Formats: sequence, C-alpha cells, structure tokens
Amino acid sequence: MDWTIDWTEIIEKLKTENIISYVSSFDLIELAGNPYVIVPVILVLFLLIFFKFARTLAVLIGSVAIFFALSYSLPKDNQVLNLVDIAVLGGTCFLVAGCWIYIFLIRND
Repeated sequence: MDWTIDWTEIIEKLKTENIISYVSSFDLIELAGNPYVIVPVILVLFLLIFFKFARTLAVLIGSVAIFFALSYSLPKDNQVLNLVDIAVLGGTCFLVAGCWIYIFLIRND
C-alpha cells in the first residue's frame, strides 16, 4: 500500500472559495433529522447542563448559531448577496459575541 499524502489535494480543499462552497452546500436541517447525530448531541447537551459547564455550552451553542447564520446568509448558486442576509449574519454574530463576553468576562462562577 502507498501511504503518501496528496498535499496538493488538501491545499486545494482549504482554499477560501472551496470552504465557502462547502459551507453553503451543507444542509444542517438534514443532519439534524438523523437519529445517529441528534441523540448524541442531546446527550452531550444534557450532560453539560447537568454538570454546569456554562462556558463550554456557550461556545457550542454560539458556534452552531454562527454556522447556521453563515450557511443561510451565504448566497446559493448564482444568487446575489442581499443586505438583509448581511444584517442577519451581523446581528447573529453580535448577539453571540455579547453572550460570550457575558459568560467569559462578566459572569462570576
């Protein structure tokens, strides 16, 4: 077996255009309907709530919120980027950043 790594293929996948096209084509709603994904996610969330890991929970929920905002704000095939989509993305990022600032800097645990 030949165990060489094709670095050109890896670098090609890490280009900005390819990452944006992958994020815009990714359907999180379809993934959320998969029981092999949703059951472990619910279990992890309940464990984080039970053990009061507020910072980890905030990072996970904020990251998912930003990913949802990115995936629905990026233009799909040959569409134009709307001002409303930019406003929704900016508002989501602003709210998530505000929650993270509260959780990490203001709140005393």
